Amino acid sequence: NVGALLIFNTNPVYSFFEKIDNIKDIPLTISFAMKEDETSDYMDIWVPIPHWLESWGDYIAITGMYSLRQPTIRKIFNTRQFEDTLLKWIKGNPEHVKINDLFLNTHKIINYYDYLKFFFEEKIMKRTFLNSFNKALFYGSIKIKERKIDLRYKKSISFLKKKKINKFELRLYTKVSMGDGRQFDNPWLQELPDPITRTTWENYITMSYTDANALGIKNWHVGNGAMNGNCVNLIFDSIIIKNIPVYIQPGQSIGCLGLSFGYGRKKGKIAKQSRGINAYALYKNFNSIQDNIKLEKSKKKYKFSCIQLQNTTVGRNNIARETDLFTYLNTNKVFWNKEFLIKNKNNKINGNKITIWESLKEDNGHHFNISIDLNKCTGCTSCIIACNSENNIPVVGKEEVRKYRDMHWLRIDRYFSTKKNKKKYNNKNPFIEPFLYKNYLEPEYKNPKVIFQPIMCQHCNNAPCETVCPVGATTHGKQGQNMMTYNRCIGTRYCANNCPYKVRRFNWFNYYNKEQINFNFTSKLSRMILNPNVVVRSRGVMEKCSMCIQLTQSIILTAKKEERKIKNNEFQTACSKICPTNAIIFGDINNKRSKIFKRKINNRSYKLLDFLGVKPNVFYQVKIINLKKNKY
Repeated sequence: NVGALLIFNTNPVYSFFEKIDNIKDIPLTISFAMKEDETSDYMDIWVPIPHWLESWGDYIAITGMYSLRQPTIRKIFNTRQFEDTLLKWIKGNPEHVKINDLFLNTHKIINYYDYLKFFFEEKIMKRTFLNSFNKALFYGSIKIKERKIDLRYKKSISFLKKKKINKFELRLYTKVSMGDGRQFDNPWLQELPDPITRTTWENYITMSYTDANALGIKNWHVGNGAMNGNCVNLIFDSIIIKNIPVYIQPGQSIGCLGLSFGYGRKKGKIAKQSRGINAYALYKNFNSIQDNIKLEKSKKKYKFSCIQLQNTTVGRNNIARETDLFTYLNTNKVFWNKEFLIKNKNNKINGNKITIWESLKEDNGHHFNISIDLNKCTGCTSCIIACNSENNIPVVGKEEVRKYRDMHWLRIDRYFSTKKNKKKYNNKNPFIEPFLYKNYLEPEYKNPKVIFQPIMCQHCNNAPCETVCPVGATTHGKQGQNMMTYNRCIGTRYCANNCPYKVRRFNWFNYYNKEQINFNFTSKLSRMILNPNVVVRSRGVMEKCSMCIQLTQSIILTAKKEERKIKNNEFQTACSKICPTNAIIFGDINNKRSKIFKRKINNRSYKLLDFLGVKPNVFYQVKIINLKKNKY
């Protein structure tokens, strides 16, 4: 006996597969959503609502912590907040709080701001030290003492029995980028590489190496360097989903499958571009773990858009350095963070001290460095999105990513550990080297260790890219940045070929005006995301990390205008500002009190590919792992 159905900011037609047709039997149905979606097609009325950055609101993240949300921009469209609509409709007092005084002596309908302000002043702020709503907005959050509810419950644990072949357990999960599917229309997040699989624009079944071998499923590389893979048909009760691609995942448990939510939507501006299936079809009884999954290998072959195919360092452990805690505490630095030395007639000297370049005066004025702590990096990819937003980095689409034409200035390489082979190889035998290389190339499939390494332009003092540019489009600044002059670049790509870190990106198209790549820059509305302080690059131009030079110069000019000294650790880049674990730190190494200087003189500090003698201005901290088997 439902007379009216109001759906707010949810999409049940996409995420809830059972009894959807019953919606049509309700006399009045209204969907409140920011965009048209699958549910809005079923509704009688679709009411557009503003973005949460244009709205008032409150949150309770944890017990006793109340947070306020206030608009950061004015409403772009003629929309009305859902709560304002309810207040206008009821024309009276909500039952859960008395607001008679708010309606007294007034004939106007109050808005949600008035209601939120009155609620906080009467119900929340009286239990705190704050005496005004504006102060609550200033602090952003209010903490009060409340009794915590014990939500723990006892549950019997049934040990898993050995499953028969072709009977699997499926774990449904949310990706870092897509979540539950609400961000499906965000091209930046569609093209954001998954931290573990390093794929974009798609979801897939993850499977262990053992199960893949039993079913005859493979992932392989093709001639252009891309990755292809087999597909399977999934059978669950009466549900059959055909041609789901399979990604063989190191570390996956035998008999267990993984599939992410967030894909397979049929409504939206990029629904035709994205690939994937709707995992909510398997979300039975709202349980993220489903049993008795059957798989059948299909004949279809799938083309992945994966940006990293080499899963290990292939024995080159100096790239992403790590050591165990026992070695770090009890041995000298030369054993776990070895310095690159060159043999001389009399002794060994640091390789970076031998150069044909004219040395730069780093102690004159500001000299910027970036420090990346491999111990703290979790691979969350927040830095990639922050860099994209700050520096107007375009989205290129699935087909271009497959050709390694992605435009990300910053990437996070993920490396798995390799299986230790007990056989002893004779290095003098040239015929054994291919077998040794293959052994290092394959990751450990059962229980590998993983390390994440963010890599951007290293801003080398002896930059190889600068010497090969025929028009001087890439030069070195006095503050340590390797800079690009876009209107001077003629697109020879010599600099990209000569870069040992492979961090330069070439604009193959005019991404702001191309119908085939209809994403962020192709309409007046979408161009509102552009940062006016950073130029949009055109076709035929090379680009790369700039150390957010617009931010550093803004801080220098602001301090000069205010006639003050620059504060300690005031310099920030987009990636260092957003990093939740402070793995990335940016600053002036000539400031001896700065965090960046303290990291640089730390024993864990090293530079990537330092034996090349390019003297990068980005350095890393060795990762320390605790193996637990040692007693300290």
